[in-house]
Amino acid sequence: MMTLFLVLTSAALLLSNGALLVVLLLRLAEEHREIGDARRLAEMQQHHRGRGVIRPVR
Repeated sequence: MMTLFLVLTSAALLLSNGALLVVLLLRLAEEHREIGDARRLAEMQQHHRGRGVIRPVR
């Protein structure tokens, strides 16, 4: 009975660690995307400076 408890506890710990890793990877991917978006927006603003209009990128 104790062995079953240890196996189930170990499995629960592995699953929770895996879930935390997935959440961390998703947050890092979101930050990376936001940094890229900010860089592209800055490039668009620099390119269109003086025109007064920011046109969408095609």
